[in-house]
Amino acid sequence: MCYDAEYKVQLAMCVSTCPGRGPTPAKEEQGGTCAAGDSSCRAQGSGARRFLLYDTKYGEGFNLQREVYPRAGWIVAEANKALAAKCGSKSDGDCARWVLVLPPWCQVAHWWTGPEHVYWRTFFDSDALTDSKVPVIEFDEYVKAVGGQSVDMAVSFETDQLLKQTEQLTGGSGKFMGFAGSISDCKTKYVKPLEFRKLATGEFQIVYAGHCDGAIAAKELRCASLDGPWPQGVVDLVLALTSKVGSVLLKNYDYLLSPDSEQLDELGLRESMLFAADLRAHADEFIRNAFQGEGYLSAHCRRTDFLRAREKTTPDVSNIALKLNEVLEQEGLKQVFIATDAPDDLRAALQDQVHGVVVFYDKKSGAKQFDHKGKQATIRGEGWAV
Repeated sequence: MCYDAEYKVQLAMCVSTCPGRGPTPAKEEQGGTCAAGDSSCRAQGSGARRFLLYDTKYGEGFNLQREVYPRAGWIVAEANKALAAKCGSKSDGDCARWVLVLPPWCQVAHWWTGPEHVYWRTFFDSDALTDSKVPVIEFDEYVKAVGGQSVDMAVSFETDQLLKQTEQLTGGSGKFMGFAGSISDCKTKYVKPLEFRKLATGEFQIVYAGHCDGAIAAKELRCASLDGPWPQGVVDLVLALTSKVGSVLLKNYDYLLSPDSEQLDELGLRESMLFAADLRAHADEFIRNAFQGEGYLSAHCRRTDFLRAREKTTPDVSNIALKLNEVLEQEGLKQVFIATDAPDDLRAALQDQVHGVVVFYDKKSGAKQFDHKGKQATIRGEGWAV
């Protein structure tokens, strides 16, 4: 992918013409072998593994959840870098390296999908996902590795009120101020407490990744105090965990801030989200047919629920058309593609007011060939920034 100078606007995305790295050789680990090309094999390396899981609060849409993945990936990269500096080639016990576990897509806003697990490889290129500098596996691979939908510890965050109770916190290091005495200490007027129920096994079953089937069980629930919503506090938390915690789930990770985009791009995290081959092929065919090889402007127009939530700051049709006309003239273009979930009357108004050929994706045709609502929404460009 390439972006503008501020790394805020994606300008283009393409498949590299460089030759691939070839199949991954089989690796020995604890007496077993890894099949060549297995993404979990590429992630695990030759030493012991510890697993970092995360999710976002219920109701977050596709695009925001995409943005959270690189943030969590950066945590793994920074933790592993610190462990390498501390431990050298030693990679077991407290020196075991971390692997990022991608949460399944379950009940996603705008898709109206159910609780069944849908994995990232459904929407993104599997090879690209595992080709960043961060070890990554999917949730089903994690379940297979640990033998169930469970973690050793689930963590909720607090970044303000607990700072006044530093003397009551334990296990802190750096910007990780320590754990509070109870999970209920993380409840504020802005943050809901974790939803959980205690199982007969003594574990705590909690909601995971959009009310996914089976939820996830945690042996321990902790409330962590951070010195602000900065990502370094999470790195310090991860590094403070002993080897007894082989897997940790960071709840509602979207609440915390992102590292600089440059740092994410150095790790190849944003580039790893290359869309799956079938989605790319469909998009390429649409572009060829719609624009016949001529240049065009692409824009995203959010309406429906976004208009209700952002009524005062969302432009009306005339201002949208005004901006599009300005950019079309500036760039010397005569065609514009508009990705939108707007109703037909707004589409008609745009076609009337924009000084050029306006193209929309035909809702009644192509997307139906895809069997998942998330793929259909991605193809239509609805509900997320194109």
